[in-house]
Amino acid sequence: MQSSPDYSVNPFDADVSKTCVELEMGIAVLARIAFDPARDRSLVAMNADHLFQPSVLNLVFRKHGYLSRHAHEFVSRFAPHVSPDFIRRGIQVSGALQVARHIFRGKIFGGD
Repeated sequence: MQSSPDYSVNPFDADVSKTCVELEMGIAVLARIAFDPARDRSLVAMNADHLFQPSVLNLVFRKHGYLSRHAHEFVSRFAPHVSPDFIRRGIQVSGALQVARHIFRGKIFGGD
């Protein structure tokens, strides 16, 4: 016998999803980066890799643009090998494609 949910909530923000779980309104499926064990002590993370196919995250940098400290922090979470200085220089000099090549260690998906 297969059950179906009584309702589905699709909040745009991971924090809203986590709050719904804390209020015992159900479960949430989130990206690994959205869970912080130190901050989310009342929640339990379970690996669900076996339920989903791998996907690609695309980052777009505006050439000659400004990236905030928060944007650099975001990049460092999934690409710790890329320094903020490299991103700044890459955006100013070689453009987004070169920065993306370094972030993904030479693998650009969807063409070159």
